[in-house]
Amino acid sequence: MTPAQLEEALQFWVRLTQRAFFSSEIKIIKKGGTLPRSSNLSKLTPILDQAGLLRVGGRLNASQQPVDVKHPIILPRRSDLTTLVIEQSHQRTLHGGTQLTLATVRQRFWIVGGRAPVRSFIHKCIPCLRQRGIPVDQKMGQLPKSRITPSRPFLNSGVDYAGPYTLKTWKGRGAKTYKAYFVVFVCFSTSAVHLELVTDYTTDGFIAASPPVVEFVRR
Repeated sequence: MTPAQLEEALQFWVRLTQRAFFSSEIKIIKKGGTLPRSSNLSKLTPILDQAGLLRVGGRLNASQQPVDVKHPIILPRRSDLTTLVIEQSHQRTLHGGTQLTLATVRQRFWIVGGRAPVRSFIHKCIPCLRQRGIPVDQKMGQLPKSRITPSRPFLNSGVDYAGPYTLKTWKGRGAKTYKAYFVVFVCFSTSAVHLELVTDYTTDGFIAASPPVVEFVRR
């Protein structure tokens, strides 16, 4: 089919769909009346073009944009034609998200309540569904006995290192610098935190960090 024939076929199905869903609104517009507020199209100030298509009104008549951009064709929220239009735009955007697909649709069509049907279509799209996958429902494990049993502080502790930090041997000229670290002790029963400064990662440095705390940890 030639582009002219395709355009003629599209206009035919648009007119058929609009008359099936917006017949009362089209009759009112033809008579020059005003749509009631209860109508879904009342806020769109719809107009009928020369081909008998229902389009969005507005204040862009003097714009140099194409007619389809200034006055998009109105489509119902749920219809076979609406689904086909959304599918075409979704494929043109290489399975883009809701916002991108909706923006592509609105280059020519205005779907009543457009975001909801576009989102619904994308959620049912098989390639998109496979790409998203199933979210993992990670369940937290049971707390160990040492976390829920009352005890004296730091009897059971977690240990971590923080750093490095730079320390100076003395103030003034010629002062040398070296790395130091914090040992972080966290009490399992009280969640208290104790910090100690160490100069290296050695076992001797760790044991010398805080004798009372280390004594509790070693027990």
